[in-house]
Amino acid sequence: RIEHGLRRMWGKTATWDRTLPHIVGDIREFRHQINIICCEMQHFISQVQYYINFEVLECSWKELENAVDTAENLDHIIEAHKRFLGIVSERLMLNQEHLQVLTKLYANYKNAINFMDAYDKAHEVLKKANIIRAKRHDSMNLKTKQGDWGIKAADEAAIVQEDKEFQAQLKAIAKIFTNNQSTFSTSLRDFLMALSLEADDSMKFLSLRIDFNEHYKQKHGNNFNGPYINRTKSVDA
Repeated sequence: RIEHGLRRMWGKTATWDRTLPHIVGDIREFRHQINIICCEMQHFISQVQYYINFEVLECSWKELENAVDTAENLDHIIEAHKRFLGIVSERLMLNQEHLQVLTKLYANYKNAINFMDAYDKAHEVLKKANIIRAKRHDSMNLKTKQGDWGIKAADEAAIVQEDKEFQAQLKAIAKIFTNNQSTFSTSLRDFLMALSLEADDSMKFLSLRIDFNEHYKQKHGNNFNGPYINRTKSVDA
């Protein structure tokens, strides 16, 4: 759901030149901010999905298949299945020992959902502003065809007021998105730190893949305490 929502956002934002032509010049920086946040969240989601599908399920399933193929009796199959469930529960952080890590993971999901909700509300504001600009543009064209040149003082004052209100709305929305990005970055930092403290190497390497260029480590500086994995070193080093 989250990945689909982020991709939908990216696609909708990419069409603003066509769907919001009357205000697109005012929202270029705004769109850039959205794309950065969206890409950051998409990277996180895709890495977690890769970890779940391939590092956990695919590898564990292959081990189960091998165990079943070499099993001599039903007890061996049952034992292999129990071992499979135990490994999957462990690496997917579904047991009690990893409740804290799982909670931090859910916090990132929640932040992504909050960002999508804020985007939908912002998009409605942008659509209304575009409609107002479109009506203004059509009205000016109609007056021009009728030979009525220029803008009356009362109309000009209304236009200035509308533009001020729109710019104020953009600033308010941009602030909300900045807060969303900051909250997501902080919760992701906490999740990476929790992963780096785990004994399981695959979970440690999940933090390595998410922060492969040490962006978050450099961003948060001294707040990254503990045995955080350096990308240039192996886990065993």
